[in-house]
Amino acid sequence: MQGDHGFMRNDVANLVILKKLHVAPRPAPTRLPISVSWRPPPLGWIKINTDGSSQGAPGIMCTGGVFKRTDGSVLCCFHTSEGVGFAFLAELLAVIVALE
Repeated sequence: MQGDHGFMRNDVANLVILKKLHVAPRPAPTRLPISVSWRPPPLGWIKINTDGSSQGAPGIMCTGGVFKRTDGSVLCCFHTSEGVGFAFLAELLAVIVALE
C-alpha cells in the first residue's frame, strides 16, 4: 500500500502480497496523457524554460535553461552543477540561475 489514498502501486510484488492476504486489489487510477507544446513568447519578449534534477534523493543536482526569442530561435542557454541536494531545490536553483 502507498500513502493515505488506499491505492496499491501497480506492480506484481504488491499484487502477490495482497493475494496472499486475501485482500482485493484496488489499483491506482490510470492517468491519461496530456499533450503539451511549447508556445512562443509575445513579440518583444524572451521566454526562459528551466529545469533542475538530482541523481538520488539527495543526490548530485544539476540545472539548465534555454532563453528563446519570439520566433523560437535560441538566444542562449546554460547548465550548472550545484552540489548535493533534492530535485525540488535543483528546480528552484535553475530559476534563480536564469534570473541572475
